[in-house]
Amino acid sequence: MHPINPIATTLWRPVVLVLAILVLPSFSTDASLRAQTPVWGTLNTSSADSWTYNSYTTSADGWIAKAEAATGDSGTSCTSTALTYEEQAEDAFLQWKTTDAGNDVALVEIAAKWQYYQPNWDSGTPANDPCYQRFLTNVIEAYKSAGYVIAFTVALEDGPSWLNSSTNCPNCLFVSYDGKNPSYYNGSTLTTRDLPNVVFDDQVRLLAGTFIDSAFTLATDAVQSVVSGSALDYVRIGLSENGETMYPAALLKTSGGSVTYENEWWAFDGAAQAYSTANLRAPTIPDPPDCLFGWYPGAGAPTTTAPASKCTIPTGLTALQATEAWWAWYFNALADAHAWVYYRFRHDNSYSGPIAFVTPGSGVVPDKLIPYLTYIADSDWTDYDSQNPYETVNEAAAWWVFYDQVIYQLHNAYSLSPVGAMRVDISSVQADSNPSYSGTAMNPIAKCNDGGTDSAGSISPSPTYSTSFTVNSSGYTYSGFPSTFDDWSSVRMLTYVAGISSSSGLPTMGENAGSNPYSGSLSGSTYTTGMKDVVTLIHSCGTGALMWAFDYQLNSGSSSYASGTQYKSCITGYPTCP
Repeated sequence: MHPINPIATTLWRPVVLVLAILVLPSFSTDASLRAQTPVWGTLNTSSADSWTYNSYTTSADGWIAKAEAATGDSGTSCTSTALTYEEQAEDAFLQWKTTDAGNDVALVEIAAKWQYYQPNWDSGTPANDPCYQRFLTNVIEAYKSAGYVIAFTVALEDGPSWLNSSTNCPNCLFVSYDGKNPSYYNGSTLTTRDLPNVVFDDQVRLLAGTFIDSAFTLATDAVQSVVSGSALDYVRIGLSENGETMYPAALLKTSGGSVTYENEWWAFDGAAQAYSTANLRAPTIPDPPDCLFGWYPGAGAPTTTAPASKCTIPTGLTALQATEAWWAWYFNALADAHAWVYYRFRHDNSYSGPIAFVTPGSGVVPDKLIPYLTYIADSDWTDYDSQNPYETVNEAAAWWVFYDQVIYQLHNAYSLSPVGAMRVDISSVQADSNPSYSGTAMNPIAKCNDGGTDSAGSISPSPTYSTSFTVNSSGYTYSGFPSTFDDWSSVRMLTYVAGISSSSGLPTMGENAGSNPYSGSLSGSTYTTGMKDVVTLIHSCGTGALMWAFDYQLNSGSSSYASGTQYKSCITGYPTCP
C-alpha cells in the first residue's frame, strides 16, 4: 500500500456501493450546506484475494435472481475473459444486501476496465469484447432497474496488454531515464504494468479517447434503457496505477526482503522526448524547457541530446534552474493529461454531471518543494529520500496547485471555461499523516476548522486562468498558507485546497484509507485512524460523501477491521459514532 496513496486497491475494482441518506447530485460548496449528512458508501475491490464467488450466494433476498430478471439475462458466465464478471458484480450486489438489511444502499460505482473492454489488437485496431460489453450493460441496467444512482469509472489505468508492443504502439507505456517502465513485484517476479502513457503520447490519447467514448456511450445507453432521458450520475478520473491524479509510483524494488522506491522520472518515451510533436507528443505538451532533451533532475549540469539546429541550452543555466524548469514542465504535463480526460467527457461526450479527480494523501507541501528540488539538483538523494521517502516530487503530487493548473489548461489549451462539474475526491481520509500526538486520541489539528472553512488568506504564488505554474527559487515565496499546514491531515489539506481552487472553490467527497479498526490507537509515534476518527474528520471538513474501503473488510468478522454493523451505527448516529 503506497503511503501517498493510502487507498491503494487491488487490480479488480468494479463496484462502489453507497449507503445514502442524502442523494448525490452535485456536492454543493455552499457553506450553509456543509453541515448536512454526507452520502455514505463502500468501496469494493471484489478481488479473488478478498472474497470469492459463491461466498454470498445463499440469501432469502434472491438479489442475483432479481438482477438477472431486470435484464432478462440468465447470468451465463463470460467465458472469453479471465474473470466471471457477472457473478462478481452480482455477488457485490448481494454482499451489501446481506449486510445492509435496511435496504439503504442508493448508489453503485461500476468501472469499465480498458484491459477487458478492448483486450485484443485486430489488424491495427483495438477490438471490443462483446462479452464484457454485455456484462457492463447487464449490470448497469440491473442496478438502475433496482433504483440505484449510477457512478461510472472509465479505468484507463488498467490498460490492455497490446499497449506493451513496439509494433502496435511504440510509446504507449511510460519510460524513465534508465529505460524502465512502471513495474511491480508479483511475488519475486518483476512485472511491467500496462499503464497507458496518457500524459505524453498522442497515439495513446487517440486510443484511450475511443475507449472512453465507447464505454461512456454504452453506459449511458444502459441507464437510458431503464429510465428514458437519464444520465450517469457522476464520473471519477485518475491516471496513476491506482487511478489517482499523479505519475506512477516510483519503481518498487525488493532489498533484503523490504520494499523501497527508486527515483524515476516518467518522461523519456519517444513522444515525450520528440523534437517535433507531430503525431508523437500530445500537441498541448511543449518541448522540454531550455533545450533539456535527454536530461533529467539529478543528472548534474544541464546537457542536451538535441542537435544545435533544434536548440541550445541557455548560457549560465545552473543545475537548480534546470531542475526547477524541468519539474514545472513535468508537473504541467500531468495536469494537462487530466484536463484532457475531463474535456473528453465534457466536450466530446457532452457530459454535464459531476467529474471527480481522485487525489491521495498530502503530496509535496508548498514549503518543501524548493528544498526537495535543491536536494535533487545537487544529486543528494540521501537527504531527499530521508525527508520525502515516498518521493512525492517524482510523482508530481503538488495538490495545492494541481487543480488550478488543470483549470488553467482547460481554459487556455482546450477553450473550456466552465468547471462547475469538477470535484475533489479525497482518497485518503485519515489522521495518520499528522506527526504530533500526545495521549491516545487523534490530534485535534487533523480536523478542519469551522466545517471546512479554514481561511485561505492570500496565496503566493497564485495561479490564475492566465498564468501557468512556474518554479523559480529566486522569486518563489511560500506565504498565505497557515503556519500549521504541514501538520494537517490530508483531508484537511485537500479540503483547504478545494476551497482555494477556482473562483468559488470545489466540492469534496472522500474515501478512508482502508484496513481501519473501529477505534483509533497510538503505538509509539504512529497513530492508526479508526472509523470513529474518519467520521469525525468528514464532519469537521464538510465532506460531501464518504466511501468506505473496503466492503469485504466490513464483512470479514476480523477484530482488526471495523464491521458493517459498526459502520451502520456511525451512519445512524452521525455526526458521532457510538
